[in-house]
Amino acid sequence: FLTPKPITQDNLSEVVDAGWTDAETLCQGVTAGSVAACP
Repeated sequence: FLTPKPITQDNLSEVVDAGWTDAETLCQGVTAGSVAACP
């Protein structure tokens, strides 16, 4: 079984890198630069 991994601001890029979503969708409504995954 896979061990669940919480998704936080610190590891949001892992979601994009895995192909589960793209940065444009992930960062909707987020101020640019406020989260590392949303430049």
